Amino acid sequence: MRAAVQLVWEDDPDRLGRGAVLGLGTATGERVEGVLAAARLGVEMPLGAWRLSVEGEGGMAEGGGAGLIARVPAVGFDGMRLGLATEAVGTEGDSLGLFLRRPLAATGGRAEIALPVAAPAGAGVAHARLEADLAAPLRQLDLGIAYGRPLAAGHGWLSGALIATENTGHRAGPVRLGAMAGLRISF
Repeated sequence: MRAAVQLVWEDDPDRLGRGAVLGLGTATGERVEGVLAAARLGVEMPLGAWRLSVEGEGGMAEGGGAGLIARVPAVGFDGMRLGLATEAVGTEGDSLGLFLRRPLAATGGRAEIALPVAAPAGAGVAHARLEADLAAPLRQLDLGIAYGRPLAAGHGWLSGALIATENTGHRAGPVRLGAMAGLRISF
């Protein structure tokens, strides 16, 4: 069995995704700078001929203002992945994996927005304060299967995957199907 724990505290603007809290920024390139604290946990263990892996992460972020965003008080986020994999399914060296994934998303928090509403003569601009909920109303959920096998003489790898996704982008929507094929060649 293998386990991993990673704790993150980040307040360096250049390492927070170009300085942005959870990617928040403005059309003119201003960034909502702040801090982020997160924890990632992962466990992998044998389960007969299979390997079970469980991964999860969650944390909080907060930031100041930029553009119309006045402030982003504490925003919670999390994500998880559950995987099951085995080897030598059809030929030696191949692998088959199944996974269930809920991608990282905001789970709670609000952004405070300052909207300009009036510009009285000589008095500057008057702003109305509003709040926008940053939590995803629905969560994206992915279910997939992946297969890979080495090419002849060990000079590469051929892989493919099928993924069914519900609520793509954490918005209500039908189940979408996707496929991926990959080829890696070594010289």
